[in-house]
Amino acid sequence: MAERKLFGTDGIRGLANAYPLDVETAVKTGKAAAKIFRREESRPVFVIARDTRSSGVVLEAAISAGLCAMGAEVRLIGVMPTPAAAVAAKMIDADAGIVITASHNPPEDNGIKFFSNKGVKLPDEKELEIERLILEDPLDTSHITGAAVGKIVCEDFKPQFSEFIALTTERDSLKDMKVALDCANGAASPVAGDIFKNLASDVIVVNDAPSGTNINKDCGAMYPENSSKFVAESEADIGFTFDGDADRLITLDENGSVVDGDITIFLLALYYKSKGWLKNDTVVVTQYTNLAVDAELKKLGISAVRVANGDRYVIEEMLKNDYSLGGEKSGHIILGNYNTTGDGILAAVHFARMVKESGKPLSELAGQIELFPQVIDKVEVSEKRPFGEISGFSELKQRAESRLGDNGRFYVRYSGTQNVCRIMVEGPDRQMLEEINEEAKKVIAAGA
Repeated sequence: MAERKLFGTDGIRGLANAYPLDVETAVKTGKAAAKIFRREESRPVFVIARDTRSSGVVLEAAISAGLCAMGAEVRLIGVMPTPAAAVAAKMIDADAGIVITASHNPPEDNGIKFFSNKGVKLPDEKELEIERLILEDPLDTSHITGAAVGKIVCEDFKPQFSEFIALTTERDSLKDMKVALDCANGAASPVAGDIFKNLASDVIVVNDAPSGTNINKDCGAMYPENSSKFVAESEADIGFTFDGDADRLITLDENGSVVDGDITIFLLALYYKSKGWLKNDTVVVTQYTNLAVDAELKKLGISAVRVANGDRYVIEEMLKNDYSLGGEKSGHIILGNYNTTGDGILAAVHFARMVKESGKPLSELAGQIELFPQVIDKVEVSEKRPFGEISGFSELKQRAESRLGDNGRFYVRYSGTQNVCRIMVEGPDRQMLEEINEEAKKVIAAGA
């Protein structure tokens, strides 16, 4: 596969108004997408959603201009969660969906990601095709004039998305349950509270007042510990924190304690199996998922299939083998019976229903599994050099694997969206894990 220059693991992402998130490149991105999806006899149709970053309005205008200049029709659904764009693309039979978001990144960043008309992130080959056009094609639009120019339609998709989620469960499924939500001042803000209020008797929402510059700022799924006091003092049965585009969630129990993302996946797998919804008795996870999850699920007749890190790879595996549940430790949960991408609000509704039906507090349910100690860290890098080229890395890896033996793992990878290297060390001795992690950070920081 050709080397990517613009697209990372989750679309194009970077500092807003700096290449490749500048206006000129955004216009080209719109033109390139329209050219690829253009049909012989009719206009290509695109759905565009965005998160709450102030730069999103500018990028929305630029991408829309590029699409229309190439003759496409644009349906703007405004500030909505990423999964809403996937649902909208399927619901209105658009050619593709576009989301302007940098997800969990800080407010000054932004990004562009694409979905097919099946609501699935585009395959690598299609993204590379768009990238090639942006970089190499003149993208001439002089032949598209007058009535051939595209049009922009603004639509309120909130009622349809709310109804989509409501139809996946019974209307009173969360009755008499108290739920606390942290919307990260992001894309969940306009919809999450209303969705839960229609299903639960008591809902408390915080961080649902986006300013354009406060998305993910000390709140939401990136800082779930900041919601601990709020959840506990509100006497909620459960708390959920979303990230900037609401495609992931982190859960808190009734005491305000953060529930590890691996435990969330584990409990949903048990619930799905008990309901007969877990296709092939299999859940799809990633390399970051704690080994205890595999071991405990195996005892209960459930297989865990591991794929590369990234929700797109989880989804690909689920679609390929018709699995119904997958997820990442970071909070991406894919409920394949309903959606084809990570959906924080949908997953929160189903997880809350699981807790309510159990009749037990979440803290007790979470105690069913004890995770192996893990240290997960990151180190900033100036360039993403192959690990084999970093001085001392091979020796470091050898020492780490020798110390951990068969009871642990040492795993490193570069982020697909930021200039950081992510480190994961797992094993029975936490002090040893900390030592290996610190050594890894020093070696990688010095050489990358």
